[in-house]
Amino acid sequence: MEMNYDFTWAMNNGKCLERMVHRKRIKAILSLADFKHKKVLDVGCNTGILTTKLRQLDYTGIDISRWCIDKAMEYRTSSDYKFMIMDCCDLKFNSSTFDLIIITDVLEHITEKERKKTLNEVYRVLKPNGLVVVSVPSKYHPQNIDFLRQIVTSRKITKEMIDNPFTKRELIKLLSDFTLLKMRRATFFCSIMGVFQK
Repeated sequence: MEMNYDFTWAMNNGKCLERMVHRKRIKAILSLADFKHKKVLDVGCNTGILTTKLRQLDYTGIDISRWCIDKAMEYRTSSDYKFMIMDCCDLKFNSSTFDLIIITDVLEHITEKERKKTLNEVYRVLKPNGLVVVSVPSKYHPQNIDFLRQIVTSRKITKEMIDNPFTKRELIKLLSDFTLLKMRRATFFCSIMGVFQK
């Protein structure tokens, strides 16, 4: 099973459509909130793809994969950006540490119990009135059609450990401890993205 998909490499070197999709995703995510001068936690940062476009912030990226963190360190665009191996269900930070937390392409890969733990931890480490930017696959995501995913991406194996696409209603319910500020579909209707406030 492929666990080490390099989003940063794919955005720059993948198949044509793959590059376009990742660039549109990043642009859409970054358009959801003002990231400048914020203390940001990127939960499930993969290879640090967001840092290729982020500037002027205090950034910490975490991922459970050592391989992803090693790659993120390779691609790092600022020595101020921190990357750590960490489980999203057990965040090793003090309460009320971050202004903004990003969770993209994570919630669909973990169990319902792990989602609850993760979101409880996110709530704990987020400052009062802090923002959570979330992106999950919608029911229209090509990951639901294996042959299409092979055409679009350069992945050799396209089956993921757990893939749970969401509806808008399911995402709102999952983040019910937070206040929804805005939500939209993005990347050719493949993703549902939202901004929630503590």
